[in-house]
Amino acid sequence: GIISSHMIHHVAKPVQFFREMRRILRPGGKIIISEINTSLMMRTLLWLMKHEGWSYDVDVFSEDTVANDPKDPWSANCAIPEMLFADEETFMNNVPGFRFLKNERCECILFPLSGGVIAKSPTINLPKPLLHLINLVDSTLTTVAPSAFALGQRVVLEKVA
Repeated sequence: GIISSHMIHHVAKPVQFFREMRRILRPGGKIIISEINTSLMMRTLLWLMKHEGWSYDVDVFSEDTVANDPKDPWSANCAIPEMLFADEETFMNNVPGFRFLKNERCECILFPLSGGVIAKSPTINLPKPLLHLINLVDSTLTTVAPSAFALGQRVVLEKVA
């Protein structure tokens, strides 16, 4: 299997990346993806921190489109994961050979508390009971209004024969 943690939004040609993942995976092999989600709250955080940008003006499924600067590994377009995974059928039509086992929006308050957005963000050590409460609040917010509150997304893809 392959684990992809917060790196797809740095990939210049996402379709090529997934085609290579399909090539190297065995049938039944999985890609476990944890990524950013450009909800209203995330776009606000990114704007406030002046860290990474986002643009919905690229066709992430085009072989010819470059979504990021291929010469700069830190170049980012935080909208890439949302555009890739928002519609599972569109993804599978453009990147055949995978099926979705999981595709969910997640994390609101927990993401910035973990140091998410940028690694230099200060974090607070909180007791487990409070973290469980925050997780409950996060689950509620991201279920009720993912386009406003979900800062992350979890995706699991399985290679089909």
